[in-house]
Order: sequence, then C-alpha cells, then structure tokens
Amino acid sequence: MDESKVDMKHSGAKEIVDYGNTEDTPETLSPVWSAGLTPHTPGTLAYLTSNGKRRFFYVVGHTGVVSDLKTGEQKFLRGHTSDITAMCLSKDRNIVVTAETGPDNIMVFWDTKSCTALKTIMSPFQEGVIDADMSADSRFVVALSKDRNPQAIAIWDREHTSSKPVVKIEFEKGHEFQHCVRFNQSNQLELLTNGKKKMVFWSWKGGRLVPHIPRKGISSIKAKVGWM
Repeated sequence: MDESKVDMKHSGAKEIVDYGNTEDTPETLSPVWSAGLTPHTPGTLAYLTSNGKRRFFYVVGHTGVVSDLKTGEQKFLRGHTSDITAMCLSKDRNIVVTAETGPDNIMVFWDTKSCTALKTIMSPFQEGVIDADMSADSRFVVALSKDRNPQAIAIWDREHTSSKPVVKIEFEKGHEFQHCVRFNQSNQLELLTNGKKKMVFWSWKGGRLVPHIPRKGISSIKAKVGWM
C-alpha cells in the first residue's frame, strides 16, 4: 500500500505529531493514528480539558496519547518499551507520569502541554511499577513495585535533580501483595496502600516511611465485604 495515498479524513485528524522518532532513534514503524486504548489498566484515561481546550490522555500499549477532541489532533508520548501499567496526573493537569513493568523499566514525567519528557527515572524497581499517585501539590510521586518477596514502595521529589527516591521501604516477606497506592490529598505526608484483603496506612517524614496496619483488618467489619 502506498502510505502517501492513505485517506485519513474519516478520522478527523488535522495533524499527527510523533515525539518519539528522531534521527538518533530511527524506526521501521511509527504510529500515525490511534483508534483504541488499553482497557485493562486502571486509571490510564484522564481528561486534560483546560482553557477551553477539550483534550484527554490515554494509554495504548507502551504509548501515551494526548488527543484533542475539537481538532482531532493526536500527540504520541513514546519512550516505554513495555506496556504502561501505571499513570498519575497533577492536580492542574499539566504533568502526567507514566510507568511500566518488565526489564529495563522506566518512569517518565511528561509536560501535557508541550508533550515533552521532563524527567525519566531509570529502573525505579527491578520489575517495574504496578501503581502510582501524585501529591496534591504535584511535587511528590509515590509508586508501588511489581516486585514480590519483597514488594517495595518509594517516593520521588520532582524538585530534586537526582533520580533516586527520597524514601524507599520494602514490605516484610509474606506480606499481602499491595496493588494500589494513594496520597492523602489533604496531607501529603500520609498515604494508603491496599491489596485484596489488607490495607496499610503510611506516614512519612525525614526520609522514613512508617506503616500503620489495622490489627483486626477487614475481619473487624461486621458485614459481608468483597475483595478490594
């Protein structure tokens, strides 16, 4: 097929912008249009609407897409080599963080307006990131590892030039695997993680993360409950 004759009018696209392909990283194939998204990854769809612009961000495999609903323009945020498994967004919607699992995994901070990478964390965990969240002031990012035995949780400061986390702690071996992490949006020094049946409350300050685990856990609730 002659790609120069492909009719893209049905898509409504006026411009396709690819930020991943450069002369230093030539590729055989480059994305030109996305017609779907990755449905099984929680939280990987976010509205970026601001100043009258109706845009949203979503994930397609290992690529992030910023799509303008009015113009049909799509911008591709590329750099991951494995499927994106976690995403979080700043309160002002100007920064999105994407992360992946697998070998040579990375976590990337993106500017949603210019669609450029602001910072890249190489190998945040050995097996990558399963979930992430951003503090209300957009300064700190917390991530849960996919690693097991032990699993780990870490926090990065966007204002630091170093790629090392400001705090990192490993769960005790045998602890129930945690698959979700969230900041307290009223207090960035407090966090919550949860697995299927157990949740952990965290406080952190001065480079230390301290867990607070309810003794009776979910069994103390006198009602039928499902898995979280």
